[in-house]
Amino acid sequence: MSDKHLFFLICPIGFEQLLLQELDFKVKKVSLLPLIQEAIPIAYKVIQIHQGGIEIEASFNLGLYLNNILKIPTRILIRLKEQKCRDLPKLYKILKKIDWKKFLIQENIKFKITAKKSRLIHTGKIEDSARKAVADYFQANQIKSRLKKDNLPEQIIFLRLEEDVLTISLDTSGELLHKRSSQSFRGHAGIRENLAAALLLNLLEFKSYEEFTLIDPMCGSATFLREAQGFFKINTQRFNYQNWNIDQKQVFTYFEEDMWNFKAYEGLEIDPEVVSKQKLKNIKVTCTDFFDAKSEVKSIVILNPAYGKRIKMVKEKKLNYNIILINLDGLRKDKIDLCYNLKLFGDASTSFSNMISVSPYTLAAHHTIFSCLYPSQNGVDSYYHMFRFKKNELTTFPELLKNAGYYTKCDVISENLMPTQGFDDVTLFDEKTVDFKSHHANIIKEISKKEKFFLFLHYEGV
Repeated sequence: MSDKHLFFLICPIGFEQLLLQELDFKVKKVSLLPLIQEAIPIAYKVIQIHQGGIEIEASFNLGLYLNNILKIPTRILIRLKEQKCRDLPKLYKILKKIDWKKFLIQENIKFKITAKKSRLIHTGKIEDSARKAVADYFQANQIKSRLKKDNLPEQIIFLRLEEDVLTISLDTSGELLHKRSSQSFRGHAGIRENLAAALLLNLLEFKSYEEFTLIDPMCGSATFLREAQGFFKINTQRFNYQNWNIDQKQVFTYFEEDMWNFKAYEGLEIDPEVVSKQKLKNIKVTCTDFFDAKSEVKSIVILNPAYGKRIKMVKEKKLNYNIILINLDGLRKDKIDLCYNLKLFGDASTSFSNMISVSPYTLAAHHTIFSCLYPSQNGVDSYYHMFRFKKNELTTFPELLKNAGYYTKCDVISENLMPTQGFDDVTLFDEKTVDFKSHHANIIKEISKKEKFFLFLHYEGV
């Protein structure tokens, strides 16, 4: 395959420009092997820079080969499809139509799913439908026995739903790319390899340092030194695309020119056990304290300080706010001025004067408030649809608050008027006999004993 494809290069947030620099420099070092007759373009086009990655267009072969030469990405995805999708049957249909046999020779597949601002938001239901679609595809399109492999690492399909647009991607990398195959030992809380590579590039750019020694005075597992030594070399780990149903013939060669070309690599480490476990080539690690060390060599120093010891981090105190939500059911906006205390409260607060209800009756309005979705999305879209709320597919905001450590309580006229999932306590009142003043005062007094709480109060018959 030499046609153009979209690839998404995932990287640590804030390192997108450094990844672009690395990409631009290293692609220029790639060339076709002499015996390759096919005209495979060694070029790419940046489509969009995202927070946490860049999307590019490149030939199929080059996009896959980027796994072999780049150090900053954490993963590289190939885009397979992007299409509007608003329901599970449509999702199933789209996934089943993809020609998976062009890529996969195995059926052990993992799905990674994100969904936001879409009608489809229940990731469990999405995965069930997607898994069935791919299984049904392979049932109808059997992998040839000579190709099928059952002992390969999982292939990963990424599904992203945003504003009802489905993006389907296939992982080309496998293990996260920062896990270099050459690393034999990792110290406690060592910096990730791709972060170290990015920081080195930011510091050193593409200049020569042949007269300098690179020193890490708190080297731990010597990640900075190893990444500097190997930044311009080929990655040797195995990638997921190497288990695909494609021609695995090598078509590219890469010129491994060490631009930095340090004279030597030296590390200092205070922990003798860490030093004894190091298996490093052409990197000298000495067991000594940085503050006692002396060096007269011409050097560049880079380090990842031991956190919590030499540098103490002061954590900001988290503020926990109690939340009380009140529904004055049936109160007309043009009558607020007649309610002295309410008007006084409104004048001293933030008022959203242009808000409207999604429906003229309590049932649909309550289900919209607590699901944060329109009636057409949450299932309660008419007066007699109170039992059609999609409780197994939706997460209500009281559930989110409960998961965040809040005690949640509601006091309503009927459980049928709202979704009660996520509430620790649900109490009901009789609209004919209730004295709201004392009733709500007692509720607030009791719930105030909780460390943090969310309380919903329903005033009926206003």
